[in-house]
Amino acid sequence: MELSLVHDVSRTYDGLLATASAGYMAVRDADTFLSLDMQTTWANADYMPTYFGIAPADVIQSGLPEYRPGSGFRDVGAGLSAGYSFTRRWGVIGRLGANYLVGDAADSPITDEGSRWQPLGGLTLSYRF
Repeated sequence: MELSLVHDVSRTYDGLLATASAGYMAVRDADTFLSLDMQTTWANADYMPTYFGIAPADVIQSGLPEYRPGSGFRDVGAGLSAGYSFTRRWGVIGRLGANYLVGDAADSPITDEGSRWQPLGGLTLSYRF
């Protein structure tokens, strides 16, 4: 179980994100691992308009209606990670997952133009020091 807090110090949006996650290591031995995880992210009212809001000044240019989201849960998600070590130092790690936008983020006109689903995938070559 993990809880992380991220606050903007650059004054771009003065926002705050809180992410809670839990994981389960389904397989773990000397050469391989397989883990499952779930997470959810809460965002404050300063963060949400930056990424999901439509300001009055942007209505004409965007063609979207004005929208001012408030604070609340932004998304829920799950993922699967797997790794294999070729040698004591070198290995490969793969990850597949998806987040689903909820609340004010899901109701945004910006999201209507895209998708509530936010899939991700990656493959990494790893090296241990």
